[in-house]
Amino acid sequence: APIVAAKSEDVAFVVLLAGPGVKIPELMAKQLELISVAGGQSAEDAEGEVSVMTKAYDIVVESKDSEKLKSDLREYFELEWKKLSDEDRSKVGDKEAFIKPTIQTLTSPWFVYFLKFDPSNYLRATKCPVLAVNGGKDLQVDAKQNLEGIKTALRAGGNDKFVIKEFPNLNHLFQNCETGAPSEYSQIEETFSEEVLKFMTDWIRKTIEF
Repeated sequence: APIVAAKSEDVAFVVLLAGPGVKIPELMAKQLELISVAGGQSAEDAEGEVSVMTKAYDIVVESKDSEKLKSDLREYFELEWKKLSDEDRSKVGDKEAFIKPTIQTLTSPWFVYFLKFDPSNYLRATKCPVLAVNGGKDLQVDAKQNLEGIKTALRAGGNDKFVIKEFPNLNHLFQNCETGAPSEYSQIEETFSEEVLKFMTDWIRKTIEF
């Protein structure tokens, strides 16, 4: 939505539902940390995993050659594997079962674009009214990190026509939840919080003349 709004004056308003507000590697690092801990990993193990993947994201962001990127990532993960203790290797499982699909994901055209994407570039250029909402238990797009990023970028672009709202008990899909873990999504009967739907509807009605 901010990409379109930044390029067109015909956009009357933007509603961001768990939208990114920081550079994607930062978002992904936080996501990995939160989901790993929610899945039962210790904070120390999660920190180690985040450190490894953050450096891999940096390799992708800095790359300019897709074939060289694959070999650079292969070299990096092989070196990281050698650093692991036998106990840590057993936690990861088969080396190739981890490295090969991880490289395939990180080097796919969409994921390369995604990791290099900086939402603030478009948020700064968004001049129409913006509503940004997020769930406080969202483990994929951390509410505090990204809502603050959205607010900062909009203000940097001179846009003060925005509302930022965090709903404490909601997950990434705006369902009321227990933990916010992705494994819960399909177990929750609620599809989308009625409270958020009403909040959005009221904001749109107040903001836009029909």
